[in-house]
Amino acid sequence: MDTIKDFKDLKELIPILIFLLPGFLTSKVLDLLVFRKERDVFDKLVQALVFTFANLVLFVLVRWMVELTSSAKFDRETLTVANIGLMAFCSVTIGLVCAYEIRNEHLLGWLRWLKFTKRTYSPSAWFEVFSASEKYVVVHLEDGRRAYGWPRIYSDEPGERAIFLEDASWLDDTNKLLNDPSISIFLDEKSGVQFIEFVS
Repeated sequence: MDTIKDFKDLKELIPILIFLLPGFLTSKVLDLLVFRKERDVFDKLVQALVFTFANLVLFVLVRWMVELTSSAKFDRETLTVANIGLMAFCSVTIGLVCAYEIRNEHLLGWLRWLKFTKRTYSPSAWFEVFSASEKYVVVHLEDGRRAYGWPRIYSDEPGERAIFLEDASWLDDTNKLLNDPSISIFLDEKSGVQFIEFVS
């Protein structure tokens, strides 16, 4: 009997999950394009609900514009291919717009300029510093070695402490480059990254 009751409860959840699908699609597009902090299940549901609402608003606006400027008509009673296609288009579009904002911070930068906030979208100071500083770096290792190079790839999370240097070389005690021609160096947390200098 409990199994039947559980199945009925599950059937009641299915329409809610279908309703939230556009929001989950937008969230997935964002996850593919930008790195964000890990969220728990409740946060993911709230985010899907917010994105679903935004998708519905855009869907209604785009549908109205299409019907106004062409002879196309959308069925308002049943779920048609046109409705599903337009909703998918809206979901992906909002995901792309949000990814662009997270990457470039136009709106958030304006709010910072107006002194409403000091926050950024960066998930960590490690990620923010590397994103903002396009400079050569000197990576200091725990064993005393130092590597100089261009940070082409770096980890999203500071706990990984992984960095891939291009146009790189090991440095001696007088800051002379030891590798000529330059090499590429991959360093991770096992390499003993102690700290990183950003140099001009």
